[in-house]
Amino acid sequence: MAEMLFSRQPACSSGPSCTVQAHMLMVPQPTVLHISAMVCLAEHLVRVSRGGIRVTILSFEKLIFPLVQKLKNLSPDVHLHGLVCPLKSGELSVGKSSDRLEQAAELYVKNCMERKKAGHQDVPSFLLSDCLQVWTTKISTYLNIPRYVMANISACSIALALASGEVRGHEGISLCQPCEKTKFEKLPLLMSDETGMKHKKLLQDIELSVKHAEGIVINTFEELEADALHSIRQLIPDSNVLAIGPCETSVQIIKWDSIQNRELDTKCMDFLKNHPKKSVVYINFGKSGMTELNQRHIHELAQGLESSGERFLWILPLPKSDEEDDVLPEGFEVRNKDRGLVVRGWVTQQDILSHPSTGVFLMHCGWNSCLESISRGVPIIAWPSLGHQLHNSRYLAHKAKVAILLPQEDGFFVSRTYIEQAIKIIFTSEEGMQLKEKSMELKATSMIIFDEGGSSYKNLEHLIKVIRA
Repeated sequence: MAEMLFSRQPACSSGPSCTVQAHMLMVPQPTVLHISAMVCLAEHLVRVSRGGIRVTILSFEKLIFPLVQKLKNLSPDVHLHGLVCPLKSGELSVGKSSDRLEQAAELYVKNCMERKKAGHQDVPSFLLSDCLQVWTTKISTYLNIPRYVMANISACSIALALASGEVRGHEGISLCQPCEKTKFEKLPLLMSDETGMKHKKLLQDIELSVKHAEGIVINTFEELEADALHSIRQLIPDSNVLAIGPCETSVQIIKWDSIQNRELDTKCMDFLKNHPKKSVVYINFGKSGMTELNQRHIHELAQGLESSGERFLWILPLPKSDEEDDVLPEGFEVRNKDRGLVVRGWVTQQDILSHPSTGVFLMHCGWNSCLESISRGVPIIAWPSLGHQLHNSRYLAHKAKVAILLPQEDGFFVSRTYIEQAIKIIFTSEEGMQLKEKSMELKATSMIIFDEGGSSYKNLEHLIKVIRA
């Protein structure tokens, strides 16, 4: 199968100096979000190793090429390698995309082996793959190189997967014994409905992947998930567990170039700058989160916002039809036009969370959004709907103390009363003040965490030693 390289040539493409530069191959989950997280990690590795490591990131050229166009300041030691593979509509789902990526990578891996046999020093000597790309064990075996996995989910979710006993029912998995001393016994484990079964399979794949890896890199940081990381290290004592985060999507990547998206970003910024510091409720469930909400949920949320009397910025996805456009209560936007703004479309979330007027983030608690909010000192009102979101929200509310978890009934329905109460807690109570203070503490930590002496910096140094061993 054909392949295409969009990156520059290696910084030391010839000469004896190449022998001291380790070559790390990264295989992310084939989504822009996961590729970007690995780009972030790669840049940190190159910087901290002072040129001692170069990185190749492997994925579909359909995803890689647009990123190359946007990442103008990418380090010359970070290469984005695009594999040409025709993708049909819907083939970027987790299972199908992994199968296609495995097929597309076959030629690249064979070429690496041929160069290795010929004595070339530029072939990968270390593999880091997304924990859902279980097939990459074949690459490490074929090239005889160490393999670590990277998890873009919370350490809490991983600890629960390993400790619950639910996952280990999968045939052939015996990674660890149940951890009787786990500190997460009061957290929800796995959902029992169809969604829960899919979530269970996801966690089974993660455990299987971890079982065959020499270590795991988790997109989190020690100060945020110390308890969860401690439990993971107890559960898999023979594995190297490294918290290296937050590694988040570059704003260069997610900013859309269309006039419409620039106008929406400007509209949001203009709204925020006209309101006091930390006074606005930001609501965004993302495209996937909105699929879990029906009109009843949305109406209840709208009524809760209106009853709170607080300012708000609510992001909704673009409607697919006129019927979908009419999801809010009649007259809601008109009644609240002086203190609220509803935007339909894609906006740059990092800019909104970084704005001084943003006071709290009401969301579903996907892990990347959690990290973006925490690293900007914005407390969270959590309305989770899926298994891993439940894990995240419970941990952030009860352990990290940066979130309020909305009480749910009848599935994940939340009444307007609870929504109003949660907003008032954030803005008018001692509890809300404590949540803000803890959020600002974690923000301060995250700002220096990749500086020399920071916990993620130290874990980077440890990983670099392993890569160059």
